[in-house]
Amino acid sequence: LTAIDEGAFLDCKNLLEIVLPEGVKAIGREAFMGCEALEAAELPEGLRRVEQNAFFECSNLQRIAIPDSATEIETDAFALLPRLREINLSPNHPNLVMQFGALKREAGGEWLVSIQDTAHLKGRMDHVTLPEGTTQVPPHYFKGCTTLEVVTLPETVTSIGRYAFIYCKALKRIDLPDSVETIGSQAFSGCVSLEAVSLSPRLREIPAYAFNRCASLTHVSVPEKVERIGDRAFSECRRLETVELPEALRVIEGCAFENCVALSEIHLPPRLEAIHALAFLNCVSLTPARLPESVE
Repeated sequence: LTAIDEGAFLDCKNLLEIVLPEGVKAIGREAFMGCEALEAAELPEGLRRVEQNAFFECSNLQRIAIPDSATEIETDAFALLPRLREINLSPNHPNLVMQFGALKREAGGEWLVSIQDTAHLKGRMDHVTLPEGTTQVPPHYFKGCTTLEVVTLPETVTSIGRYAFIYCKALKRIDLPDSVETIGSQAFSGCVSLEAVSLSPRLREIPAYAFNRCASLTHVSVPEKVERIGDRAFSECRRLETVELPEALRVIEGCAFENCVALSEIHLPPRLEAIHALAFLNCVSLTPARLPESVE
């Protein structure tokens, strides 16, 4: 046996344990996706590649052991693992490192997966200050930290990872430093107490579901360089009353403001090119807006 094929054990919900022989070189896309009972993934020495979504949504997975030979770990190979407690990685691994309780690709700095039981994530802190020199908030890093109210980010941070603050239900305000260039999808989704957000002027996109279900958010000023607002970026923000859109905006994607029932007025910039389906679905308080001639 040299490979685990794509989807080989997809949704095997009663699978408790896997023992892979040392001859396995690759684990295919979605090979163990949705294996809800699986508790540990001890990957064999000699394994080279773990493909996208291989262990996606293994909701009971608590431990991962990654050999030095595994140098090709694709994005989201390990993702949405709410009970992950331990990542075993040799300090001599050629291109992966552990930092801030998370697995990181050393070259390029992409965060791959984070432990869900660090001091930051146990829901016992209300104020957190990340140290100077931190360049990224990793994917899932503060996920579900239910008592976190205030987080202070240094000016060295350039990116906020996917799901970084998802379900931080007590978070009231977020000020992104001017150094932030990208926000991952669902970064602040479900932050139901979030009342105010200050976005970095370097942002060029508000990604899908970025502020979905931020039920206390009342006002958003989209930075002037943003060209695209993604799918459901602000959907279900039921108290959102005002949105300031930049002149640079080109695309508003589907359901971007769905169920923003308090939104009463919006000015569409003159160079807007596309408003996708259901972008303002059920915005019952919104007065009709004039479409720019540039909209197709």
